[in-house]
Amino acid sequence: MKKYVSIILLIAIVTFMIIAIFKEKIDVYSLNDGSKKIIDGYDYTEAATYDGLMLNKKDGRLYDAYSLTPEALQLKDCPS
Repeated sequence: MKKYVSIILLIAIVTFMIIAIFKEKIDVYSLNDGSKKIIDGYDYTEAATYDGLMLNKKDGRLYDAYSLTPEALQLKDCPS
């Protein structure tokens, strides 16, 4: 009985995490022109990994640090 409860709990937790990653929506503002784009949890994790997001504590908004660089330099690829 304990085995079935723990399996069901594990399935519920994994399902909740998958839904949270793809259904979460975050507003990210551009530092260049102030435009807003909406990203999901997966894109948020990717941008935060590359230090691409900055939080302004005064207004509580997230800003895209890569919006100040030219389009050609915004590619986040490591050649190694």
